[in-house]
Amino acid sequence: MAPVKCRTCACLNEKLLLNLPTKDILLLACIAAASVTFTSMGAMNFAVYWLFDGITFFISGCLAFCTLRLFAASGQEGCNHSGKGSDTSDVAVPKAPDESASTSKFARIRFRALGICSFSIFCLCTELGFLAAAIALFGEQMNPWAITNYGRQGRSFVVCSITSAALNSVIVYRFQRMLAATK
Repeated sequence: MAPVKCRTCACLNEKLLLNLPTKDILLLACIAAASVTFTSMGAMNFAVYWLFDGITFFISGCLAFCTLRLFAASGQEGCNHSGKGSDTSDVAVPKAPDESASTSKFARIRFRALGICSFSIFCLCTELGFLAAAIALFGEQMNPWAITNYGRQGRSFVVCSITSAALNSVIVYRFQRMLAATK
């Protein structure tokens, strides 16, 4: 891969696209773990809600990874040489050398970030609905297709719903911050 010139400090950084901030790597790792866990649990226990969570976290993770790479490549984050990179501030906004190219790239970032926020808010509302159903049916049957006792009653879905809602809230928060930084 050819070196990429960093807009923040004009250094050459060969891995700018892969040099995501630690908080973003951690977010992507949590999304990937949730996707694998919920999809496998949903498949093992015939739980449609867990499959829904796993698939939506997979979609969110793919969209988030592509958007975060584009954001890092735009010179917003990822360079630690100038003191304005990922370790010293949440979002560093440099002056762009070419205003029209910068506006176009920022528009793509904003469009993707808005899409991820909208998708995560939809998933969050769905998860809160499932949480309400799980609490209402705490000791009763909620999933008639479950082959074992685990995943059949509402109590099996409470922790899952809380975890999913929390992770989607973090996703919305992160990409709302990105939207604010690219205005």
